[in-house]
Amino acid sequence: MRRAIPWMCRPVSELTKSPFEVSVDVNFFRGMRTSVSLKEIRSAVRAGRRMSFLYGQDRVVADFYLLGQAKRTGAYVVVAWCHEPTQEWRHLRYCLIYDLEPVGLIEEFRSDFDPYDPRIGTVECFGIFVPRQHRN
Repeated sequence: MRRAIPWMCRPVSELTKSPFEVSVDVNFFRGMRTSVSLKEIRSAVRAGRRMSFLYGQDRVVADFYLLGQAKRTGAYVVVAWCHEPTQEWRHLRYCLIYDLEPVGLIEEFRSDFDPYDPRIGTVECFGIFVPRQHRN
């Protein structure tokens, strides 16, 4: 009785003589997003850049001020002033940022930026900020 040889144990010459044709639909890759590395985020924060990116389903334009880890979850977050779609401070999860593109430098640094945000456990890096005024 002869046993069937699994495909992974067969010689390469047999595997290339497959009756099946492999075709790839190029349109499949058009909807894909480009992931972002922490190195790219760090350099954008340190340089004080305004960035455009996909966050979830939205196209966002924001000034990156700080990269840190959230106190409760330990997830990397970017503290940013968003210009589009709404103007507000947001904590953006690093893992949801895709297709990062530089728009330019931050034109005017906001004085209401708080580098001592209580929701941030560990600060990875930050750009230029206005130091907190101590009360006497």
